[in-house]
Formats: sequence, structure tokens, C-alpha cells
Amino acid sequence: MSNIATVLALGGMKRTLVPLVSLFAITALVVYSKYREANARPDSNPSAQGSSAFVNPPLAEEDSVPGEEIGGRIDTDLLSASAWGRTSILLSLVSRGAQINARADNGDTALLLAAAYGHAETVDALLALGADVNAKNKLGNTALMEAVGSGRLEIVKALIVKKADVGAKNIAGSSAVDLALGNGRADLVQLLTKHTAISGSTSYNPRVPIDKTMDLNRAASEGNLQSIRALLTAGADVNGRSPNGRTALMTAALAGNTQVVDLLLANGANPNITDYKEGRTALIIAAEGGHTEVARSLLKAGADPNSKDRLGETAMSNAQRLNRVQIGRLLKQAGVKTPSYDQILRAQ
Repeated sequence: MSNIATVLALGGMKRTLVPLVSLFAITALVVYSKYREANARPDSNPSAQGSSAFVNPPLAEEDSVPGEEIGGRIDTDLLSASAWGRTSILLSLVSRGAQINARADNGDTALLLAAAYGHAETVDALLALGADVNAKNKLGNTALMEAVGSGRLEIVKALIVKKADVGAKNIAGSSAVDLALGNGRADLVQLLTKHTAISGSTSYNPRVPIDKTMDLNRAASEGNLQSIRALLTAGADVNGRSPNGRTALMTAALAGNTQVVDLLLANGANPNITDYKEGRTALIIAAEGGHTEVARSLLKAGADPNSKDRLGETAMSNAQRLNRVQIGRLLKQAGVKTPSYDQILRAQ
């Protein structure tokens, strides 16, 4: 009898333990799911670096608790919805009292986040709801700067329509135009500078000419055609000279980059400017480097084949000294006034 009682008791315990174990498992799964959701992040976007790190997926509408959300979680959800581009949730949160210009710890607003992550539809919704178009975060970035960083032309246009300040600068002293230049986005540079001219804005102060000249020289050295176009569009002087008197054309000739040379010449680069230190032209530099195609482009653009540097050296004397036969032939055809070309041929 006692054995029967024992079996019945064990059976009762089993019926009680199984539901309890199942309940614990389900609870653990729910907790883990909440943990995963709380630690989720939007897809990586380099343009959004510096944006809020909290951007968790916003609560679904049915998960919100009206009595607890006002002024607290609802504003956090608004920021998260913007970062994730969940416009419908954003609209629902605003209708329930979320502040359209609420800020994250780093000063980001919903508009800044939507622009940084490239969500055009969400940006349009926020602008329609009256979001502050010129609000800045703690880095001094505006939504326009973030849109330039994400490279979204349609967002930049939408912000400009809403009177975004093109001339605003962040704590590093960079404007939206500067950021577009750095990214080699000639289309954005053209749009932004055009708007500055139309609006008559006085807050935009382009960087001093020497800085743009140095940038142009650097881009020429690197062969960065996009940056060169962007800088020229922004007003960089194609014939501007660095402290040592070198132009971007000279830099490109030194590098032997024919594409850059052709681009600069097409935009008005003067092939006969000389540097300050040695008095060399781009053609003399190209001849010394043995860059035949660069020399050909320079000669077609009107480079003087007889120009001399401070030591009396010419492109032809460099070609002779360094045995540049092809360049010697080009120079002879261009009317160089020296018999050195024949001496080069005899040396072969």
C-alpha cells in the first residue's frame, strides 16, 4: 500500500514540475528576447558615426504603456524609430505625446538621426511635423551635415527647402560644403554653394584660398578625380599655388597622372606657370620624370617647349640628360630650339 502511495505522490510531483519547468523556460526565452531587442542596432552606417549609441528598435504600438511612457520611454522610442526609419511608429508616438525635438544624451534629435541613417521618408515626415531643421548635436552637426555624410541627395534637397543653414559649422569648423568636399561629392557641393548664393547667406565663409589650394594639390597627388571636381566646383583656383609655388598641374605632372592633368587643363590650368623655388614648369617636371603622355597633353595645351628654369635647364635638356627619347621627339615636333634631340637619338 505504501508503495502505491509513493508512486501516486511521485506522479503528482511530476505533473506539478513539468508545467513549472516549462514556465521557467518560456520566461527565460522572453527575457533573452528582450535582451536581444534592447541591444539591437541599426545597420552599420559610417556616415552616422557619432550618432546616439542607444538606438534600439522602438517598441511596437501595442507594447507601449500609456501611463508610463509620457516624457520618458516614448521620447526614446521616437529617437529609435527615426534611426531605424520606422515612420509609422514615429507618427503614432507623436500622436501620443512624444516630443518632436526630443534629444538623446549626445544632443541628437530625431531629424539628425533620420538624416544620418539616410531615411528620406522619415526625414520628410519629421519636417512636416515641424522638427527643428537647424538643431545641432554636441558635435555641432546639423541634419544637413548628417545628410551630406550619408550621401543622400534627396534628403539634402528636402532640408534646403526647409531653410537649413548651409553655412552652419560644427565644433571642428566644418560646414556641410566642407564635408561634401571631403567626400568628393561635386553634386552636393554644387547644390549647397548654389543655395548659398541664392539665399545670400553670410554665415558661410569658405576656407581661405591657401587651404583649398593645398586640398587641390593633395587630390592631384592622389589622383582623386572626384575631389578635384568637387573642389573646382566649390571655387578652388585651378592655378592656385602652394607655399612653394607649385600648382595642382605641377603636382599631377610630377605624379605622371595624365587623367588629372587633362582634367585640370580642361578647367583652365595654365601649363606655363613656374614654381617659386626652381622656376620649373609642369612640362619640365614631366620631362624629368619621363612622363610622355603628360608631356603630350601639356604641349597640346600650349606649354612652352623652350621654357627655362632658374638654372637654365629646359624640358629638352632634362630629356637629354635622362635619355627620354619619346619626350625628346615630342619636344622637337613642338619646335624646341635646341639640337639636343639629335644627340639623344645618336646615343641609342
